[in-house]
Amino acid sequence: MQAAAAGLRPIYLQVKNEMSIDPMYEIQECIPQVKDVSEFGKAINSAVFFSSPKEKLSQLRVLKYSRTFFAQLQVATLARIVGRASRRGHCMVK
Repeated sequence: MQAAAAGLRPIYLQVKNEMSIDPMYEIQECIPQVKDVSEFGKAINSAVFFSSPKEKLSQLRVLKYSRTFFAQLQVATLARIVGRASRRGHCMVK
């Protein structure tokens, strides 16, 4: 999910006789699904990655979906929390 949020193309490996655990199941039409190493190799080596207008639209949907899945890290908030914890002597790794 985080790789997709960074703009990388996700590829889902669907293992035979296993229940899908695809976290992007809601937009699965935008994500290539492969069933074996051969299909995976073809998907990775494909020069078509998001080159057509339809593929570019799929990329935007994946990007938007993955970026709403997690909240962005708020560095200032994290710094305040770490600062408070260190002043109180809580669980600081030394």
